[in-house]
Amino acid sequence: MKYEHIVIISSMQHSAFTRWLNHLYIFTPRSAVHGIRYTTTKIAIKLQTSTLRILHITRHGQVTMMKLIHLLSLVALTVANVTATNWEPVDSPTFENQGIVLQVGFSKDGVHGYCGAGTPSGGGQVIKTDDSGKTWKQIFPKNQSKFDLNLFLTTQVKDAEHAIAAGAFYNTYTEDGGKKVNVAIDYFHSPAQGSGIIPGSEEFVIISGKETRVGGNSLGVSKTGYDYTKIVLPDSVLNSTNFLARYGAFPTKNVWYITAGTFPGGSSAEDLKTGKEKHVNKHLHVDKNGMSVKWEEEEKNRNTNDSGYSAGIMKTTDGGKTWAVVYKNYNTGDNIYPNGIDCYTENHCIAVLEGASARIIVTTDGGKTWKQTLMDNDPHSSLMDVKMVSDTEAWAAGGHPESGSFEGRFFHSLDGGNTWTKESFKGMYIVSLDMLSSKSGYAVALTQKQPAGIKLFKYSP
Repeated sequence: MKYEHIVIISSMQHSAFTRWLNHLYIFTPRSAVHGIRYTTTKIAIKLQTSTLRILHITRHGQVTMMKLIHLLSLVALTVANVTATNWEPVDSPTFENQGIVLQVGFSKDGVHGYCGAGTPSGGGQVIKTDDSGKTWKQIFPKNQSKFDLNLFLTTQVKDAEHAIAAGAFYNTYTEDGGKKVNVAIDYFHSPAQGSGIIPGSEEFVIISGKETRVGGNSLGVSKTGYDYTKIVLPDSVLNSTNFLARYGAFPTKNVWYITAGTFPGGSSAEDLKTGKEKHVNKHLHVDKNGMSVKWEEEEKNRNTNDSGYSAGIMKTTDGGKTWAVVYKNYNTGDNIYPNGIDCYTENHCIAVLEGASARIIVTTDGGKTWKQTLMDNDPHSSLMDVKMVSDTEAWAAGGHPESGSFEGRFFHSLDGGNTWTKESFKGMYIVSLDMLSSKSGYAVALTQKQPAGIKLFKYSP
């Protein structure tokens, strides 16, 4: 028998794995080994078992099929015991000194980043990095002589020069890489919880969730961030008293999706102006006076009735002129509300929901039908954000923010959202994602302490 390929693995940083893997020689005919990939923290072995013929695990002598099965079992056990992750925390004291950060935005090269932030001593501020998140500097306000109560909830970056940070009381923008940061003249859309960029026109979008009594749900669209055109999200489609606008996806110039919903104990963004705490989700709220993020008491998360829960997704195909409901879950007993949504095409979208359970739903027909592809019935499970980097690859993130089993979770799909694999980090909770490509991305994490600490994660496989 002629062997066409010989693969030798002889170097790993996991010493227990190395000791016996140093003696693993794989002799394969007809390209039997489809791929072997390893790093210091992740090992992936993919074999075309139908063509696998012989493994040599000592320097002399061939193994039987029984030994082959045993060897593959050892590989599986060893791989399972190695921490698998492509996400790593960024060592950044200047980022971690912040009291509030909910979202970051980076230029496509992953070098220049912005975020709305805040500190207990100085109040709201906009900070920027020019070294991939290692160091951050305050770019707004330039001279902070008094405490600024503005609470920044969302950040959006168009490129290295153009970015916005939307706050509870006003919104900011830059057109020159942060040399000058200005306050927008728009106040109607503040506060905004979500934001995006419209392809084609390259306009910024901010998403404002307000109850009917204070103006209702709407979008603000702006070329620069200086002033915004108001687009009403009509109550006739989803009533803003029961469905507050939350997050959005903008796959094309004219096709947009907006998630909307409520949960018991939740508050609209407008409540910030009257002194009420802003609940980002049922697990955490932001304290504008202390410029911090705080975890809810556990008993407040144990809701057993449907009162106060709603989940909806609305869609436009004409750039906001008309809207239709494509998903609605209200008074069903499911006890869920929506968070993030993202679309790679007009028809292929993924949304995350949480409440009495955490769920991922997928549509491939523009919202006509939705398929549930992940569900966790633990009411302490959370899914906050989702990003699609291709028609097949996507990331979702959240965690399990409960003492005793507190962990942040990344979910990765390579089949368009149909199946997911999980990566977890103890003592963390992932609140947002900024995926730049299949090879690069960032995430904001909150730590377990009360009030929560801030941590930046970077994805680089």
